Amino acid sequence: MTANSWAALAVLFAASIVTHAQNQSKPAFEVASVKPADTADLRASISIEPGRFVATATLKALIGFAYDVEDHDIAGGPGWMNSSAWAIDARMENTAISSPTPELQQMLESLLADRFKLSAHRETREESVYQLLPAKTGSKLKAVASPGPPHLHNGRGQLGGESADTGMLARMLSGRLGRVVIDKTGLTGHYDFELTWVPAPGERDDGAIAGSLADPEAPALFTALQEQLGLRVQSAKGPVPYLVIDRAEKPEPN
Repeated sequence: MTANSWAALAVLFAASIVTHAQNQSKPAFEVASVKPADTADLRASISIEPGRFVATATLKALIGFAYDVEDHDIAGGPGWMNSSAWAIDARMENTAISSPTPELQQMLESLLADRFKLSAHRETREESVYQLLPAKTGSKLKAVASPGPPHLHNGRGQLGGESADTGMLARMLSGRLGRVVIDKTGLTGHYDFELTWVPAPGERDDGAIAGSLADPEAPALFTALQEQLGLRVQSAKGPVPYLVIDRAEKPEPN
């Protein structure tokens, strides 16, 4: 073997050590069960209890939770990623974790890499977006004087928030419109708001709770946004961040 060959092997070996060390340094679940879910319902169900993470969801939904990205910002991957549900029951050494945290997300990342052989990278693409702006008559949002922890909720033809900022509203609208909505309102407060509209045929529910409309006489979404919140959306071009799936495999159930 030539000196150059030995040098190349040394570089590869060093790179593998670094990759292994990086994977090992990430938080991981103490023990986890992963099985195909015995359900035809593909809506994500995620429960976080002290020291325990339980989910029935598609791989795409699990990726969205782990990497903190919306469904429409995930690109690539096999078709079954969004058509098969998986049941996960995982235990954590840290029993203080009982809500979504960066540590929990990293644990799920480690699980997806280990059991689903998931690998992905982030990239930004220039695409059509919506900008969220005040209506020409001005915003109708009233800032909360003493904001508490933000809370968001949604249903069919409705969404709302308590102590939420306009960036959160923009993300919720992104899920409904199937296009990234960028907050350009310039509003910096926290607000309580309710938005009710009649969904257009084929409009995305984005995980909204199934059921009857909150108000069957409500206007269309864009009209409701202006009339009820004093906001509007405008088409534009802008940078859209994507999580691109490079590899994913179905796990062996255990």
